[in-house]
Amino acid sequence: MKKLAIFLILLIAALSCSKESKENKIERVSKVDSGNFTEVQTSKNNTKEESQGQKVSYEKEDKAEAKNQNSGFSKQSDGNYAKELENKMEKLEEELQSKLDSGVTSEMINANSELYEAWDAELNKVYKLLMERLSKDKKEKLRNSQRAWIKSKEKKANEAAKEADGGTLAGVLYSGTLASMTKERTIELAKMYDNLK
Repeated sequence: MKKLAIFLILLIAALSCSKESKENKIERVSKVDSGNFTEVQTSKNNTKEESQGQKVSYEKEDKAEAKNQNSGFSKQSDGNYAKELENKMEKLEEELQSKLDSGVTSEMINANSELYEAWDAELNKVYKLLMERLSKDKKEKLRNSQRAWIKSKEKKANEAAKEADGGTLAGVLYSGTLASMTKERTIELAKMYDNLK
């Protein structure tokens, strides 16, 4: 609970130091709760409609993709899932790179958070695919492995944030670590799925 409070304080401080104009400011408040990362987004003036439009657009894409994934749960992998996933996510990473390179703390945190959420959604999809296809013993091993990975991810993200020694980069380091570790784990699981026979 203390870590959550400290993280929220750091995040709010980082947002208040942002160079964005108040008219176009998008505030994001992040909450970490037992391995799950949730984000609440509020906007001022005209950006509210734009961000909601983007959110709806992403939700529609996710629903369409989930529908496609659901129809393929019992199918054999053609061995290209990991490659297709990397290609798909590369587009989002390229879109967010300018924010990650901006040097503006709030933009960097928001970009990392968006990457994290996108990779986490993909991780959940491939995890479900694997759980549909694995034997009972292998499901249990994967479940235990995933639980251990979640704890490790949180620990490493918190350690990364401590490197900032209370500075404004703590949120950037924390969110960046979550995003990069989730990407690595998702690709790892996708390759595992590709190797199923």
